[in-house]
Amino acid sequence: MSASRSTAMNPAVHAAAMAALAGATLAAMEVLTIFAQPGSPRLSAHGVVIMLTWLALAYGVILGGISLVGASVGAPLLRFLMKDRSPSWLSLFGGLALAMAVTIWLRSALRLGERSPAYPVLSLVLVCAALACGATVAALIDDLSRRGAVAAGGGVWLSLLGGLAVLAVLSRSRVGDFGQTGPVPGLGVRLGFAALAGLVIFLVARTAGSASSAWPRRAAAAAVIVWAVFCLPDFSRPLLGAGAVTDAKSGGAIAATGSSDDSRPNVLLISIDTLRADRVSAYGHDVPTTPRLDRLASEGILFARTASVSSFTTPAHASMMTGLFPGVHGAAYQRSNPSAFVIHEILPDVPMLAEILSEEGYETAGFVASPMVGSQFGFNRGFGHFDEEYDRLRSGRGRFLSWTLLFRVMRRGGVLHDRDVDSERGADEVNARALAWWSGREADRPFFMFVHYYDPHAPYEPPAGHDPGGNPDPSLANLDMNALLRREYTLTEKARQDVLSLYDAEIHAVDARVGEILDRLEEAGDLERTLVIVTSDHGESFGEHGHWGHNMFLYEDLLGIPFIVRPPGGLDGGRVVEEVVAQPTDILPTVLSRIGVRPPDGTQGRDLSRYLGAGGAEPPAGLDSPLLAFADLERNVNWGARWGAHLDRDLASARADRWKYILSSTGEEELYDLETDPGETQNLVRQERDTLHSMRELLESWRSTLDPAGARGAPSMDEGVIESLRSLGYVQ
Repeated sequence: MSASRSTAMNPAVHAAAMAALAGATLAAMEVLTIFAQPGSPRLSAHGVVIMLTWLALAYGVILGGISLVGASVGAPLLRFLMKDRSPSWLSLFGGLALAMAVTIWLRSALRLGERSPAYPVLSLVLVCAALACGATVAALIDDLSRRGAVAAGGGVWLSLLGGLAVLAVLSRSRVGDFGQTGPVPGLGVRLGFAALAGLVIFLVARTAGSASSAWPRRAAAAAVIVWAVFCLPDFSRPLLGAGAVTDAKSGGAIAATGSSDDSRPNVLLISIDTLRADRVSAYGHDVPTTPRLDRLASEGILFARTASVSSFTTPAHASMMTGLFPGVHGAAYQRSNPSAFVIHEILPDVPMLAEILSEEGYETAGFVASPMVGSQFGFNRGFGHFDEEYDRLRSGRGRFLSWTLLFRVMRRGGVLHDRDVDSERGADEVNARALAWWSGREADRPFFMFVHYYDPHAPYEPPAGHDPGGNPDPSLANLDMNALLRREYTLTEKARQDVLSLYDAEIHAVDARVGEILDRLEEAGDLERTLVIVTSDHGESFGEHGHWGHNMFLYEDLLGIPFIVRPPGGLDGGRVVEEVVAQPTDILPTVLSRIGVRPPDGTQGRDLSRYLGAGGAEPPAGLDSPLLAFADLERNVNWGARWGAHLDRDLASARADRWKYILSSTGEEELYDLETDPGETQNLVRQERDTLHSMRELLESWRSTLDPAGARGAPSMDEGVIESLRSLGYVQ
């Protein structure tokens, strides 16, 4: 009875073991394929081992599940049906069919949208086919085990499955950064890889199955031990990390945080990514999207005129941290060709706000929700604690995972979204980590805390319970931005309003998280000693000028950002400042002025302290005049190929009070009167020739001060240009 039971279990055991080996082989071939692609993410050797482990585990579970079901159900059924006849030929055919069915299923699932009526039917049919084929494979294993040929037979089966799996991986177009696809390798290359994989798998199966060869088992045991020593803690971190953050979130240290005798204020800088000012209720939006920011504005200063320095996340945030414009601090990301992802860090000789405050004795911590504000660009410089674990497998591995077949299948099945791995972490997780640090920080030192939220960024998927207005269709959260940008279709006005309502709901949700941090500081008595600045890097387009998203233009829907400052102690009644166009570059000099530190030489931002009730110098009349603002946008060189030749250009803009001038590297010019045409719909280059000339000179004077090599001089402007602008009433 025992021998019979053991024999009956053998097919399941062998099926699971072979599936595990096949999964490991598929993972290895996937990793090799990704590394062979141009522009692929690069990992350390340690990171490669971690990714191999995760992928092998996932693929092994998938293949093992199919095999176990087949072994448990299919083998006894086929044995009963076939009686004493050998089912080997049928099982061999079934093994081929299994591999083909799984391959077709995965490929079809990737190409057929989940909203297609045929998608669920196709998926069900192919899953059933895969399970049925798994039963026939189990019958083959059972038959070969009774014949004493498990190792050889298993090698043949694994060779077949492994080779076809490699073909499946190599036959797909890889998905890289921003969803761009690369070329499929040639047929000869694919067949060669498949044949090599089959041969390797066959030899491993034969050697490992030999009773006279103990070294494979010993080598495997040694490899497991080495892996456990060097990789198990890192491998298990995604499973244990969230619990550790939750445990550290206690408020036991709240009473101690208010005991500092340092008279200098704390600094809290909050950046809400992709937040345009006109969707903030404090800026006049008729939907109550930001009740907590509204209260903050009522206790501080709201800068009504604002202009970001770019419509890209990375350069705009670098300007916040350096007081320099994008052409000077150097931070950017672009493709030097359609398949290469190039990262430009903040120049090493550029002083950063966290570095300066750390040298002044501040305890510094940064919490970012996107890799675009991560250490790869140098944003961690100066922070004693910098938290950027914005995805489940950490940054480089997250981008690597997004290239895999597994990720695409899981995303199609609704298990993962792009933002789960390669885009962001939610505001709730950011708050958990930020408040955990704040609760446990040193009580006798002032702190600088930078909190970055990413939630309003597309896709617009607000959490439940945040719908300040409208009842939008949630299916519009996953817009095909590429098709919209190529102008292949557009949205009806109703659909556009639904998208805006989803965006509003995301703003409402992140506003609540801002309130959570402010409330905790207020409860502990820290808020009264804290300079709070809330702003954004850029806005978002919703069909204006035929554009969706951000990055590619310098219109006001992208440059208009909130800029709210609450000085320590607050104010009696909120103040609205109209006398200056506030920019991200103004943050560093303003913060340093409030703590009595001189900004670094060459700082291009303006000290806004005089608008915060703290005195300060009279406004200058040069390029840093309060009613002037500038922005710069370096193209991503594949924009034209992806979305149209009209995007294949760099942009720069200048604003002087009511006038806005945009210059393209193609020579195209735009001039708008923001007072009469805030939507920038009437280009006045022909009607306002004198103004056009003055604005052109203003922009060129500003651009002449930008030196990406790092030799930064004080902003200057030709006196003739100043006088021209003054006579027109554009500068004071």
